[in-house]
Formats: sequence, C-alpha cells, structure tokens
Amino acid sequence: MKFGVLVDETGLERPLSQSSFSSFLVKRDPELRERAFHQFYAEFRDHQYTLAASLAYAVEGRCVSRKSTALSICARGGAVSG
Repeated sequence: MKFGVLVDETGLERPLSQSSFSSFLVKRDPELRERAFHQFYAEFRDHQYTLAASLAYAVEGRCVSRKSTALSICARGGAVSG
C-alpha cells in the first residue's frame, strides 16, 4: 500500500507509512496530524474490499485446518482461538 508523502512542520516532505504514521500523530501541528490521519486511512478505505476478502479467506483457511471440534465452531460462525 502506498500512503504518499506529507510536508512536515519544517517544510520537508516525509513519506507516510505504517511505520511513520504514529510519529505524525504526536506532532504539535494539529493540521499535520489531521492530514496524516485522513491520508493514512484513505488508503485502507480504497482497499477495504480487498482487505475484507483477504481476511475472510484467511479465517476460512484456518477453520478448515482446525480439528473437528473447531470445524463445528467455524461452521456456526463463531471465533476460533489459538
């Protein structure tokens, strides 16, 4: 996923990433924090269906690979821990 860049309080362009996101949220400039927040989550919103399908596939695969007791839980739509 590409989150783009943000101009920080010193005027430098800084890449926005999952690693740098939290550092933008602690900046003093409220407009910079707001831009970082909206720009970061817009990327997830743009991929919401892909992410949901990936999660569903991962959960389905995990349910299938569990023992028979877990399979009955998965079939009912319950959570599987462990």
